[in-house]
Amino acid sequence: MANKITEIGLYYDQIPRAPSIESVSYENFFKLHIVEEQTDNNERLFFNLLKKINIVDKSTELNPQYFDTFVIDVDLPWVILSYNIYSTLNLWWLLCLANNIQDPTKNPELGSYIKVIKPEYVDLVVNTIKNQLAL
Repeated sequence: MANKITEIGLYYDQIPRAPSIESVSYENFFKLHIVEEQTDNNERLFFNLLKKINIVDKSTELNPQYFDTFVIDVDLPWVILSYNIYSTLNLWWLLCLANNIQDPTKNPELGSYIKVIKPEYVDLVVNTIKNQLAL
């Protein structure tokens, strides 16, 4: 008998047994799915890894009002850049989205320029993304 996979319609921060995480954590943007294993009658939660967020594509650019440009002069991972800019490790994904980064495990190249959503616009951008994904 095949396993049954269902979207449960809840986000990570809505699962009572899930550990607490920041509201801006990447995990909070996607609804969870559940797989009901027929072999042991267990349920396992998972994210659809094929779903992704885009805020920049080749036909559009970020409005300069919302971002600053920084030169990378130190070899740092995205999570540390996030902490240095936003005082949280959990906005690494926003930096990657703003710069169309496909592999966040690779540090930005020294001497490269990155776009950084200004801290005062982060809530606006995050809420806009959440609203678009809820449709």
